[in-house]
Order: sequence, then C-alpha cells, then structure tokens
Amino acid sequence: MASIEQGLRLMIRLYLKVIAIALGVVLFASVPAFADEKTANPEDNPAAAEEAPAAAKDEPTAAEETPAAGVDPVVATVNGAEIRLSQVEEARARLPVRFKGLPEGAIYGLLVNSLIDTHLMAAEARRKNLHEGKNFKRQIKRITNQLLERTLLAVRLEQGLSEDAIKKRYDKYAKETAGRIEVRARHILVDDKDLAKEIIVKLKAGGDFIELAKKHSIGPSASSGGDLGFFTKNQMAPEFSNAAFALAEGEFAQEPIKTRFGWHVIKVEANRPSKAQPFEKAKGKISALLSNEIASGYLKELRFAAKINIILPPAPQQAGGAPAK
Repeated sequence: MASIEQGLRLMIRLYLKVIAIALGVVLFASVPAFADEKTANPEDNPAAAEEAPAAAKDEPTAAEETPAAGVDPVVATVNGAEIRLSQVEEARARLPVRFKGLPEGAIYGLLVNSLIDTHLMAAEARRKNLHEGKNFKRQIKRITNQLLERTLLAVRLEQGLSEDAIKKRYDKYAKETAGRIEVRARHILVDDKDLAKEIIVKLKAGGDFIELAKKHSIGPSASSGGDLGFFTKNQMAPEFSNAAFALAEGEFAQEPIKTRFGWHVIKVEANRPSKAQPFEKAKGKISALLSNEIASGYLKELRFAAKINIILPPAPQQAGGAPAK
C-alpha cells in the first residue's frame, strides 16, 4: 500500500509541476518581491501575489488588501511571503478528475508544497534576472494576450449564453428534428473495391454480415459487426447517407459505396422517425454550439471594425500555380 501511495503522490506532483511550468512565466513575472513596476495587480494571479525576496518580505502596496484570516487563511509562508488557502483550492481545481477522489490530506500537502516550490523558483529566476530576456518578454506578451482573449470571450459568453438562449436553440433543434427519418445501419469498410465486391457476392450467397464485418472491416465498428447505430441523413458522408437511406429494412447495397474513408458495404437494419434528445441531455452540445457561434460572430464584428493590413506576401507559387508545400 505504501508503494501505491508513493506512486500516486509522484503522479500528482509531476502533474502539478507541468502546470507550474506552463504557468511559471506568468507567475514569476508578476511576483511583487522583485517587480519594479507599480501597476501589477495581485488579484490577477493570487498564486503569485505575495512573493518575497530570500531575505525579507515586501511591504504591502496600496493595491494589495490582506484578507481576513478566517476568510482566506494563510497556510504557509516562504521567506515571509504568504500562501493562502484560496491558492491551494485553485490548484486543486486544476487537477484531473482521477486525482480529486484521493484523500484530502494526501492532496493538500502536495498542493501546498507545489506552490512553495513555484514561489521559490519564481523568486530565484527573478534574482537571476531571467525575466529581463527578450524571449521571456515575448512569452509574457503572448500569454497575456491569450489570457485577455479568454477573459473577453468569457465576458461575452456570460452575456449571450443564457438559459433562455439555450432553451430557444433547443426548441429550434427539436422542431427541425421532428419528422426526420433515421436509420440503423451496419457497414464493412475496406480499402479495395474488388474485396468489397467479393463480400457482396458472399452476402448474396447467404453470408452473415456481422461475421464478414468482424473478419474484413478496417473500421472502428468492426468488433461490433459494423454496427453504426441510428443516424440521420446529415450525420454521414453524402455518398454513404444517400445509399443507406435508399435501402429498406434488412437490405444491403448491391454495389460498394466509395467515400474518403474507403469502400463500404452497407446494410440497413431498421428505420424510424427521429426524436429530439431530452433537453438536459442535449443542453451541453447546444451550449457548445452557441458558444462557438457567439465567439465567431464577435470576432467577425471586431475584424469588421478594425483596420487590418497584412504585410506578408502571399505564399510562393510553384510551377502550375499551386502553392509551395
């Protein structure tokens, strides 16, 4: 048991280190203990807001407000700099689901020590003036822009992605779904047209579709006898859907069907009227769809209002007019 626990602790610690490295450039760039700029806002990065140099702790700036101990207690100090409970909770929220079920005590200690390590490394990097390098400053600019982009989109989505908007889109989806037909089909996917034709000959002679699919199909559904479940016409490649929806229940296509995936031998098991998923089941997908639409529409607005001048020349052309690869 001890070795298992040690292994889990190591996995969590390695994962936290990956997070620390990914966020480290932002972290030690905003450590007040070494910052010369007075515009840094500690609330933007709680995990880095209260770092101090090796010898002493900085005096609080006007922008810093120390929370009451009962609200956000200090859980550790590093050379006088405070690490608060809120920072530990934020670190825990970033853990993968598989780690969140572990005992609170085991994870808590690892999180605290990971934050301590990050504070120490950030302070040491500042002491060595690593934050003054051109490459570091480019990374800071890139990461800052990414964070600003995410924050802006989050604000926009909060405004547009209301429960009412999701419900309206669901109602539209349910209305469009009503009256559609969906089929349940199996297929055997192969690379070679001649092999597909041979399979059809075997089916005509009474061969078992499921067994032939398990033996010959190169598709991911081979192990289930080529079963694709129920689908509507717009969910598959047009060539595939046109062939499948032209078949009656129990029929298989008399000729192989070509798509970008290869050659298909298709059999329809059943068809039925399509039904909309219940709202709670469809809500996640509809939210994602609306989020993409809101973000895409907002970006179009920004591009339309902006003055954009692309300076780079077009891609070099090869003989015949095709862009060079």
